[in-house]
Amino acid sequence: MDLQKNSQEKTLKKLLLSSLIALSLSACGGGGGDDKSEPQGIKNITYTALPSTSSADEGDTINLSLNTQGTGASDLKFTWSVKLDNQDVTFTGQGTDSISFTAPDVDKNSTIIINVSLDSSNTIGFRDQSTLISVTDLNPAPVEPPIVAPETPPTIELDLSNLNNGSTWIETQQLYVKTVLADSSYTTVETKVIRPLIIESTNTELANFTADYCGFEDILEIAPTAMFDPVQCSEGEGETVLTQQEDSFSVTKLCDGVVVAKSEFKKHSDDSVTRFGSLELTFDNYPDLKTDNNLCGLVATSTAKAFTANNVEIDQSVSSAIRLLTEYEGSPFELFFSTDTAPNRLFGSLDSFMSGGAYHAKLITEVYPEISDPVKSSSGTIIFEFGNTLSNINADFRFTLPVSNAPSEQVEGKFELIIE
Repeated sequence: MDLQKNSQEKTLKKLLLSSLIALSLSACGGGGGDDKSEPQGIKNITYTALPSTSSADEGDTINLSLNTQGTGASDLKFTWSVKLDNQDVTFTGQGTDSISFTAPDVDKNSTIIINVSLDSSNTIGFRDQSTLISVTDLNPAPVEPPIVAPETPPTIELDLSNLNNGSTWIETQQLYVKTVLADSSYTTVETKVIRPLIIESTNTELANFTADYCGFEDILEIAPTAMFDPVQCSEGEGETVLTQQEDSFSVTKLCDGVVVAKSEFKKHSDDSVTRFGSLELTFDNYPDLKTDNNLCGLVATSTAKAFTANNVEIDQSVSSAIRLLTEYEGSPFELFFSTDTAPNRLFGSLDSFMSGGAYHAKLITEVYPEISDPVKSSSGTIIFEFGNTLSNINADFRFTLPVSNAPSEQVEGKFELIIE
């Protein structure tokens, strides 16, 4: 089992890094003290604090006891509460210092919350106790791709005549890849990219168009009907479905009716728009940078999971890449982040030393090549604001850039990026 898990962990890391590079070019402690469950004595009566957390399989018999001892211990009356998903779980032992119950059948891994208090008339200095028990679903259903099929009725072909040159569109692309291993265990990788596109030209006869993002020189040629041809179906027949409304269209790839890839294009403006946020940067030894609504960017996230042959999730890893594009000292400038979390998960690492180069920050600028790519941050963090979404991001960051024959450069700042 250990060899299998190590192999899957290596597979997850490779899948995460490769997908991001390509796309970007429960428990909390209770109120009962520590987990050592050390007896506490008050007025000749002792009790043992509940553990903060524990785990069980559905159907297991669970016994919990405060192990009260001493003169008058049997007269104490405790009130217990056992809940799963805010619903009561049947148990025995109410009023005593011990309870017993059977872990309910669950349709996904779940958590039971248990609280116990002492009747106020039985004062021994007892502190209310709580504990969390994680219940494992022993028969999880097969994992389905999280991508939702479009609700708009399909069309036979797309009309690209409203893709006016210079107009700005927002593309949201999702991919789902499932890889089955030799022992029938499997991994899944879901990637999502959000970026603004400025239409350069449209060929209605060939049903394709060219676009750049953020007004820079990364020109893309997009043929909607063929964009997901490289996505192969591991099982079943593949089908491409096109949908269109007045100011939006989508391309969806299905395998035996299951969505494995989807790209949605929504019109943002009739004009070329490259202002989607702001950026502030401060350096130790270089001019600072501050943009006021003159920032463009791209966001890519990847979530990799490993499952046993019985559909039990045994590992998960999340990564994201963020490109921020603007100008610095009169020249094109890019700030790039690769981190071990998503923008809606608060805290991420930019430590290339500890991650083997996988997670880092870097600058791309011709003005100061000594701190530009391929130089990567040796250490650093990025802190995402609570309530972020993948298309609306606020973050603060700080990182260190090694500089040849000079002291390391400390860089810190913040940005806002809204691609909606």
